[in-house]
Amino acid sequence: MIRNMDRRDFIMAGVAAGALTALDVTAAVAQDAPAQAAGPAEPAVYFNGTILTMEGDAPEYAEAVAVKDGKIVFVGSKDKALAAVEGARQIDL
Repeated sequence: MIRNMDRRDFIMAGVAAGALTALDVTAAVAQDAPAQAAGPAEPAVYFNGTILTMEGDAPEYAEAVAVKDGKIVFVGSKDKALAAVEGARQIDL
């Protein structure tokens, strides 16, 4: 049965989907990455995954996310993400 979602339900569904995506990305990175000592994470560009932004009134998709020092520094095209974080490790989601 399909029902209409109000704004609150839509936002909650987006939050739940984002949390699941974050957990999935974390699991993929944990499998791929060797164990590292605590400290700043190396710069990375994540791409080829479902990257959903919650910017504006409607969700939008991005091609890549660049992360440096544990913070997102760029969201957009893969080429621009690689340019934003020089020498970043590329992680194919």
